[in-house]
Amino acid sequence: MKVNDIQIEAKLASIQFMCDIEKCKGACCTFPGGSGAPVTEREAALLHEVYPVVKKYLPENHVAVAELHGLVEGRFGERTIRCYNRRACVFACFEGDIAYCAIQKAHRNGEIDWEKPISCHLFPIRAQQSHGGTRLVFEAFPECLPALDRGARENVNVISFLELPLKRAYGERWYRDLIDKLPTPTGMFTDQDQKE
Repeated sequence: MKVNDIQIEAKLASIQFMCDIEKCKGACCTFPGGSGAPVTEREAALLHEVYPVVKKYLPENHVAVAELHGLVEGRFGERTIRCYNRRACVFACFEGDIAYCAIQKAHRNGEIDWEKPISCHLFPIRAQQSHGGTRLVFEAFPECLPALDRGARENVNVISFLELPLKRAYGERWYRDLIDKLPTPTGMFTDQDQKE
């Protein structure tokens, strides 16, 4: 399926998904592997702009790594957010045993205008770039099994669950065109259900 030159992985129309942060504990912010979320050059600059504001929400060990090694790594055009201990995003903050995004926390508290990098906001949908253009695909992780279970229970499709970030990335009109092309109903969710 294609919407305005953006290719949509066919199975996105049938995947039911709704984050269950009480069960996954914010796993998307703490995946092992050492490579953080991909960011554009503009987003890398924005991370440096918001860091002085969000720093107060971060664990001391994350601050130490960020200030010693920097907020992002990788070469031009292939930047990723730096991780702490090859695992947690340096912008992850914790409430008990649950990881949250400090950038999004500051945004919701009215301290900054920017919500967070679009790759984080769109997860578990990934925008793959190639010579053929952009392709949106579902990226499966075992840590997200609770979200698949909840989506199935509540009949919420991943495209509906990610309505806000999809509109943010591609626009209201594009999202309406996408919904019009879906072969099945997508289910609905409320704003407070949107993942952290």
